[in-house]
Amino acid sequence: MLHNLLYSQHRPYWINFSRYIAGQFFQYEAASFAILYKHYDWEVYMDTYALSSIFTRICMPFMSKVDFTFHIYEGESLGYVEQFRGKTDHIIGDKHFDSKYIISSNSPTLVSTLFAQSDIKYLIKQIPQIDITIQQYAHTFYFEDDSNPPQMNYADQLYFEKPKIISDPKQLFYLFKLFTLILDQLVKIDVAYAKAPAFSILEQDTNQ
Repeated sequence: MLHNLLYSQHRPYWINFSRYIAGQFFQYEAASFAILYKHYDWEVYMDTYALSSIFTRICMPFMSKVDFTFHIYEGESLGYVEQFRGKTDHIIGDKHFDSKYIISSNSPTLVSTLFAQSDIKYLIKQIPQIDITIQQYAHTFYFEDDSNPPQMNYADQLYFEKPKIISDPKQLFYLFKLFTLILDQLVKIDVAYAKAPAFSILEQDTNQ
């Protein structure tokens, strides 16, 4: 009952935001909702889901050319679990930025190049408790053409999750803009293909 009340309070903000960005708004049976936005061929998908609390999550699938992942979040030091797994906080050379955010990655060179982009850093600073990562092999899909049998492919995705319903229009705009800028930069530094994966996120399991 409480979840349904929260959904009803925030739903108008998401509807208005979807209209503002020319996205598609979806209402699901469980009272949760979603927005799908197209950035060139790519899709940015934001939805809500409920466990003990209600979460907002955003994902943006893409095809990767190389083995690259990162995780950036606000904090002063790596957690014990990440230290145990051998992860390192990468320094990008911006004193203020490095002191406020933890960045772990399997490629210090690529992550430094990615976060050297000033607009990306600016947007990250506008989002409280930012937590964005690349989830590798997040989607499985089959690609077919006229001459070959269907082949299984995998897509990575940019991913954000927060245990609350985000409905502030500025925060929503900053998040969507940040996702598109990061993927544009991943293409520019030759990490991601410019062509989007051959499926729609709506065809995938979104745990609704």
